[in-house]
Amino acid sequence: MVSYSRGRCISSIDRLRERNPARAAVARRLPHLDSRAVQWARSPRGLIGGALVSAAAKPRSLFLPGVIVGLLIAAIFGALLLAPLLLLHRQSFPLEEAYGAVVVDVTTRVMSAGIGANPYGGDARALRSARDAYIGSCSPCHGPGGNGRGLYGPGTYPTATNLTSPAARALGDAQLFYIIKSGLGFTGMPAYASQYPDREIWGLVAYVRAAQVGQAPSVQVSSSGGRSGGDARRGAEIYVAQGCATCHGVAPGQARVERNQEDLVEAIRRGRPGMPRYTPEALSDAELADLSALVAALPAGSAPSRERGQ
Repeated sequence: MVSYSRGRCISSIDRLRERNPARAAVARRLPHLDSRAVQWARSPRGLIGGALVSAAAKPRSLFLPGVIVGLLIAAIFGALLLAPLLLLHRQSFPLEEAYGAVVVDVTTRVMSAGIGANPYGGDARALRSARDAYIGSCSPCHGPGGNGRGLYGPGTYPTATNLTSPAARALGDAQLFYIIKSGLGFTGMPAYASQYPDREIWGLVAYVRAAQVGQAPSVQVSSSGGRSGGDARRGAEIYVAQGCATCHGVAPGQARVERNQEDLVEAIRRGRPGMPRYTPEALSDAELADLSALVAALPAGSAPSRERGQ
């Protein structure tokens, strides 16, 4: 029994010599090898057993990298399968909006580093020029007062930013400059670097700041009121922001609109052939009153007489 065990142990030592010569030399110097010595040598505490355990543990070292690679592959396939579903997602949840605000703030803070301060912050002339640029380029989405209720703003995903919100107020001037100039990916915000030079973009930043405190310059209209009780100056901004100028004329003074106030309200609320209807959600009663005031302030002859079907 001893000789048989000894023979097996010597054979094990020979195999160990190929793996670890140093441990094999120590095992060779053992004076007596009986069955208990062989068992001890094969145990995790023994020389041979330790070598065998360490050799068996090597494949396990690949377990963690394998798990990580597997998770990455699963994430890629999951993203490919879920991506089409994201196209159907049209409603933002509070957590999404909070996360988006943080991402925009951090990203634009990094990208706008070194841009500097607004050189046209208190320039009244720059504000008047920026008013026209804002009404023409920004108000169709962000609305005439920056509330995000322009013609296209509520229908985009994510919806157009309310420029008077606390999140927009918290952005620095350099961050607003970067957003206007470079745009924001995965949103409806385009880049205006090719449309406006830097000085006009700075003017837009100043206009947004003025709108946030209710001091943005208004469009000049001959009258500020009418029978509707609205404000014609705000009505002129709404006229452009809601896309009215696209069909009815490029400027309020050239507008082809319904002169009769009752018919005007009916046409806006119910629509006409070729003209969309504006619900109170799209155009509030106060905004409708401002539009009515604008029409009342138009010069005589600037709008045609009522014709059915127009």
